[in-house]
Amino acid sequence: MDGSRALRPPGRRLAWVLIALLPGAAAPAVVDAANAANAANAANAANAANAAPPELAAAAATEVTGGGAVGVGEPLSLRAYLAEVAASNLDYAAARYNVSIAEAQLVAARVFPNPTLNGGTSGRDVTHHGELREPANDDAGLTQTIELGGKRRKRVAVARANLAQAAATLEDFFRMLRGNAATAFVDALTKRRIAEEKLRSAGALDQLVAANRKRLEVGDIGEIDLTQSRVDALQLHADHLSSESDAQVAAIALEQLLGRLGPAPGVPRPVVPVGNLEGPPRSFDETALIAAALERRADVVAARRALDSANAGVAVARAMAVPDLGVSFSYQENQRSHNDVAPAPEYASLGLSVSFPVPLWNRFRGELEAARGTAAQSERALRGTELRAKVDVRQALARYRLAEQRAAQFQGGALDDAAAVYKAKLFSYQHGAATLLDVLNAQKAQNDVRLAYVAALDERAKALIGVEQAAGIWDVDF
Repeated sequence: MDGSRALRPPGRRLAWVLIALLPGAAAPAVVDAANAANAANAANAANAANAAPPELAAAAATEVTGGGAVGVGEPLSLRAYLAEVAASNLDYAAARYNVSIAEAQLVAARVFPNPTLNGGTSGRDVTHHGELREPANDDAGLTQTIELGGKRRKRVAVARANLAQAAATLEDFFRMLRGNAATAFVDALTKRRIAEEKLRSAGALDQLVAANRKRLEVGDIGEIDLTQSRVDALQLHADHLSSESDAQVAAIALEQLLGRLGPAPGVPRPVVPVGNLEGPPRSFDETALIAAALERRADVVAARRALDSANAGVAVARAMAVPDLGVSFSYQENQRSHNDVAPAPEYASLGLSVSFPVPLWNRFRGELEAARGTAAQSERALRGTELRAKVDVRQALARYRLAEQRAAQFQGGALDDAAAVYKAKLFSYQHGAATLLDVLNAQKAQNDVRLAYVAALDERAKALIGVEQAAGIWDVDF
């Protein structure tokens, strides 16, 4: 068959081919990967098996029968996934010990100084014997240090501030972990949807291959058209397998944040993210977001608690300059003396003494200056953290608004226009008014538009996560 014959208008015997091809050739909307993943893949694989050569049918069947991740793992929504991350993430579990350590340090700060108990004997005469021996003395005593200057109260205030800082730092750790987990979830959703889009494209081209095979049999096209369409179909299936690999790798990355890796005996199945990135646009007030960040964002709160701890440390350093009072109580038993020179009866005695160190050399000036320097440093760190929070909110909000505009451009008709062009080119090709190259170019343009739309949705979703993470709020769901 020569190439010119491929441009000849078809006869009535091709009408059924047009009916079969046109409805499925131009899908006007992008099907959401979360709600129709299994059904879409099964339909595409069935079409590929019926219309494609044996090597293409085998590749399409792999997607459904176990070669791909679709329908094999554990479906999880974003909220369910984040709940599991909070419950089982290993790094977060390790970070929680910081709060337990701070609680133990608070208990230790409340403890009073222990008293000192002493006892012994003295005055044992080792020179004389019998009636001439001098009496011995047995004594016992108790010494207690009394802290002055409110040391214990101020030490407890430091420990409480440290506990509040540890709790806020843990919350900030989870804020970052939640943002990273949500971003990884969106990334897995996007890569799964890209794989499905490429499988859909390959399935549409498989239908064209099947139609061209029948047209070749009746002599309406040349061999070159069938060969070209088959080569392009093979390329699309190879591209789909590459994107399928990316989707599975992204899904496995979700398991690391869960602190587990499946499948294994006793371990849940691999994670399959379920969600819809095509939600309505969000409206944010920049002033309100900045106010929320300064009030509730965990790293700002942690910096504020660090300043409280540093100021309490200054008070402790001042209190350390006040000497502590030592109080000692003693009890002594004196044995009877039979010595002719100095006879004495047996008797007991009590004693009380008070000691007060004189702050002559150590007045804790170095400790006080160090505490003041730490407080000044903490104040600067707080101001820097607040400034960073403001900048983060403004940057994230600008990124989200631009991403929303980009997504809206595709939702405003670009998808339908690309589908209509492909449908028209395919119709013209069947009637001899367009070449196969025109059809392939139109299909590539449609694929590019659909993939660009998926990329825009991905960018918008991640920008939304960035906005709420920067503001210290969270109501994200897909």
